[in-house]
Amino acid sequence: MAMAFLSRRGVADGLLDCRNHEATLHETHSASYQRGLEVGAELKREIAKLVKA
Repeated sequence: MAMAFLSRRGVADGLLDCRNHEATLHETHSASYQRGLEVGAELKREIAKLVKA
């Protein structure tokens, strides 16, 4: 499966459940930041499932 470009800051913010880096982005990077947030949040959910198991 091909993965679209993701913002590392978005992934980090998604994992940490915060938006610390959102204000520092250039407007052209907001889409990749949003995708990164979604991926980070999904990673957090998957990790939580494994830790609870």
